[in-house]
Amino acid sequence: METLKYDRGVILLSGGLDSAVALSVAQKECRELYALFFTYNQKTLLKERECVHALAAHFRAKMLQEVDISFLGTMTNAALCQENSQVSEANEYVPFRNGVFLAIATALAETVRAKVIYIGSTGGTITHNDNSAEFRKDFEQVILSGTDAGARIDISAPVSDVNKIGVVRRGVDLQTPFELTWSCHNNVDAPCGTCSNCIIRNKAFNTVGIPDPAYAK
Repeated sequence: METLKYDRGVILLSGGLDSAVALSVAQKECRELYALFFTYNQKTLLKERECVHALAAHFRAKMLQEVDISFLGTMTNAALCQENSQVSEANEYVPFRNGVFLAIATALAETVRAKVIYIGSTGGTITHNDNSAEFRKDFEQVILSGTDAGARIDISAPVSDVNKIGVVRRGVDLQTPFELTWSCHNNVDAPCGTCSNCIIRNKAFNTVGIPDPAYAK
């Protein structure tokens, strides 16, 4: 019988490519997975929720917890959370979003005694500090000094060593169900093709040479 790296793990799940491939890795490393999905008034909430539930069911997560942090979208006025906005690379940032996500994930990990939190941060150009390896390493120290877990809780970013093209290639190897994912920041019916997520996703699938199931929905 294969020995798993962890007994329990918490996974931050958004319904996008990166978190889906991270989930594929997590399933191979953990006996039990506890998934967290955050709602913060993001424009594509309904589509994200649909994909998250489908992914959690596919990978047989022990728990899927939806957490309402709508204050984050309201407080920051981020374009990603404004219904009539057009999201682009220039305005997609939500201040300290990953920090908020990881803080809540830490509380769950401590509660269920999980020793790892998975996040779908990718490599390539780091555009925001809360997506960097340095930030994740520092946050592990915050967890160590700020919880009563009694042991280290790792923050694992299984696709942080590759760009979006590498994410797709790794997902192919892991048989990640890409048809259950969604990346567009603007639409919930068909990809807009203009937001940064659409552009890099389209380039990744074209480079790998496989069709993007998002365009078949």
